[in-house]
Amino acid sequence: TTAFRKPHVGSWYKNVLVDVLARHAKDTDLCSMLNMVNGCVSREVKNKGKKQTAEYKSSFTKKGFYFYPGLTRNPMAPIDYCI
Repeated sequence: TTAFRKPHVGSWYKNVLVDVLARHAKDTDLCSMLNMVNGCVSREVKNKGKKQTAEYKSSFTKKGFYFYPGLTRNPMAPIDYCI
């Protein structure tokens, strides 16, 4: 399967993933962030009548795995995603 892309900005999934991590990693567990990504990608505008969806599977038994690399997004940077 091929991922949908906007030629000038790249793949929907990658861009939403980076944005969710930049905005929420400081206070949200990884499982919750991946669910946010899936929700945003599934709501993205259709491309020629087709929609892209992501599948996230986890073997974590409880929430609480935090992934904070210490990076944050510039709050003034323009964003056209659903987060």
